[in-house]
Amino acid sequence: MEPGRPEGLLAKVRDADRGGDIDLAGGPRTIETIRRLGALDFFDVIVVPSLVGGGMQLTPALGPDVQPTLESERRSPAGTVELVYACG
Repeated sequence: MEPGRPEGLLAKVRDADRGGDIDLAGGPRTIETIRRLGALDFFDVIVVPSLVGGGMQLTPALGPDVQPTLESERRSPAGTVELVYACG
């Protein structure tokens, strides 16, 4: 496994973490890459209201076989919403 590849990076982080939870910040490509490796248990999405643009799809590669379940939501006074989904 090459260290620069996602599989190598995941193995390296797991070794350094010694079995604990791993929090990873990233965007749609990061979410999909980790999900494809079978290492994604939960993901958070923070929605920031915007008055311009059409938005973007979270991860276009997700197929109909993926059914994330909304676990929780938290609203802030500023109008943002944090959504936590379980993957399963």
